Amino acid sequence: MEDTKKCPYCGQEIKAIAKKCRFCGQWLDKDTNDVATKGEAVKPQVVTPVEQVTPIEEVKEDNKATDSVVTSIPSSETSSNGSKNSVVYWILGVVAAALLIGIGFLLGNNKSDTSVDQEQAAVEETDPETLIRKQVEAIYADVFSSPAANCESRYLTSEFYNLYVQARDMTTDGESQWKKNIWLKGEEWREMSAKVTEVDLTFYPMNKASARVDLTDNNGKSIKNVTLYLEDVKGNCRIREISYDFGYYEAKKALESYVGQNNQSGAGTQSSDPYDASNDVLDYWQGNMVIDGCIYRYCNSIVRLFLEKNGENYKGDIWIGLGDYIDKSAGKFDYWAGELNGKVRAKASGNSLLVTLVSYTTGAGERDNYFTREYATFQPNSQIFVITKNGSKYDAKPVGKMENILDGTCTISVTK
Repeated sequence: MEDTKKCPYCGQEIKAIAKKCRFCGQWLDKDTNDVATKGEAVKPQVVTPVEQVTPIEEVKEDNKATDSVVTSIPSSETSSNGSKNSVVYWILGVVAAALLIGIGFLLGNNKSDTSVDQEQAAVEETDPETLIRKQVEAIYADVFSSPAANCESRYLTSEFYNLYVQARDMTTDGESQWKKNIWLKGEEWREMSAKVTEVDLTFYPMNKASARVDLTDNNGKSIKNVTLYLEDVKGNCRIREISYDFGYYEAKKALESYVGQNNQSGAGTQSSDPYDASNDVLDYWQGNMVIDGCIYRYCNSIVRLFLEKNGENYKGDIWIGLGDYIDKSAGKFDYWAGELNGKVRAKASGNSLLVTLVSYTTGAGERDNYFTREYATFQPNSQIFVITKNGSKYDAKPVGKMENILDGTCTISVTK
């Protein structure tokens, strides 16, 4: 039996060789105990037992052909793998989100572009100038698709078409002759392509407009400055007049003149030539005039005037070109210094006619537009000509600012 002794501090039995009481925790060595007891008494230490890790168990399954060993994985390893998997899933999620956002952006952008295109197309379809251009081009495409095409009934106003039918029935080979005069200014029939060069929407609120067209055949020969005066432009265009060379020849008025002359004479078929010059004039002033032969400062000038009866007086159109003749015998004039298009009214007194410019617009030539200069501009309702008839001859005297346009350095001649 081991030797024991009593603890001098708590009186419990402890081993004789013990240096510290296992009950009260006091050190039995005097020096050590002095250090421990300078402060509070040393308290017994409580030691928490450490849990033992469950050993790996090997489980053999008898019902399998091959034994498989299932190893229990410590929780720390499982946690580590779980964290790794979470990171992987998080990265995949970010990549997937980025892809979805990118795809959405591309689709949205494509949709936006498509939407803009559709909107632009809608604007073009409802833009009056675009609509008129398309309709005029379609009319000419139909007209020149075949010389036998009955386009007159489809595209001329009822008044224009009725005049065409009357003139056709009064003329030898009337259909062929008048089709050429309406659509080709009397030239031989051939296929032409049409280019709309200008659209005037001044009277668009009244469902009227005009379009200027250049016609060109397969050999490059052109008929330029054909003006179509249109009605029903917000639906299907109808042509109420076709003007050539800025009013020098107008198809509907030629028909009116021809039909009127033949009806007055009481004749049936009167002429094989519907473009007879005698049909152009119904009285002294009505019809076409060309005022020619004057110099405007540094170039030639030419005036084309068309008048029709308006009660006791007259109204009509005027065109002035500044430039030079290309081919005078053919009436081809290059208005490189500008042009003026306007409306006029005129009042007759005896053998004289006073012409007033009511309104006008100007256009630039290839080099300039002199009509924008102060000395060549007109106020509305400016008097511009006094035209006098002497027998079969007509003379024109420019008045007001027109004297700056036709400056009188050469003789002014008027032809009808």
